[in-house]
Amino acid sequence: DMDSGPGTNTPIYGVAAVEGVETGDHPRREFAPGSLTFAPTPLPFKWQMTEDEAHDGAVVVGRVDDIWRDGALIRYRGVMDSAGEYGAEAERLIAGKFLRGVSILADDIEDQDIELVFPEPDMPAIEDESLEPQTETAMLAPRKVITHAGRIRSLTLVAEPAFVEADVQLGESPHVPLIAERETVMVA
Repeated sequence: DMDSGPGTNTPIYGVAAVEGVETGDHPRREFAPGSLTFAPTPLPFKWQMTEDEAHDGAVVVGRVDDIWRDGALIRYRGVMDSAGEYGAEAERLIAGKFLRGVSILADDIEDQDIELVFPEPDMPAIEDESLEPQTETAMLAPRKVITHAGRIRSLTLVAEPAFVEADVQLGESPHVPLIAERETVMVA
């Protein structure tokens, strides 16, 4: 039911992730272009009420009915559980622009799907003996992690998304997924 109003499911839409763009956190993360697929819909739309690691403690507040690729953007549309206690509160926070960020939970990622990008060593000038060389542990930390394959299993409403473009909006989506695009990226 895509109708809006008290006690009904209010439509939502937005951007779930962006492929080929680095996140703002450290180490920077990136999904390679064309790397994301999607579990069959509907997918859970959750709300992380407290800042925990990996969406721990998130509660279901809606569902994602469609998810598709639009260039580098992964777009979605669905509905809030407006009649549920958590859904109604999450919807209120979205409407008041207190929360707007979305994060994805991806699985089906194998070790070979992850590329670690390390910083180039900054070699101090030989004349400057006051500088200490970089430590081995500093060299072990990747500057960026690129994921080359992953499957989106759920979306989570968060205060600070990894991608600034990842958001949620209330209302009907102005974007319409092409059926051919949806079928080519969905995974059973």
